[in-house]
Amino acid sequence: NGKVAGFVIGKISGNQGTIKLIAVSPDYRGKGVGKGLMEYILKHFAEKKIKKVMAHSRIHNKAGCDFLKNFGFEIIKTVENYYLNGDYAYLMVKKLDG
Repeated sequence: NGKVAGFVIGKISGNQGTIKLIAVSPDYRGKGVGKGLMEYILKHFAEKKIKKVMAHSRIHNKAGCDFLKNFGFEIIKTVENYYLNGDYAYLMVKKLDG
């Protein structure tokens, strides 16, 4: 209906991919939109022969961390003052086959 349900922004640098942002409109949450976006970008990275994908999530964003963990991301380290407001983030990484 011409409405944006969600979007994902990623970046490729060398043989590494980064998920910069994945967002789903509140009206579409819980309907598989986020899952579809994540599957799309991971497939895109795999097609580009990317071996490792990184993402950051606020340490207090349990839903975001759990979402990434469900796709095989693992917490590598905590990054202090990652966000402009001083919030800490987890650096999370997933290795891709191929």
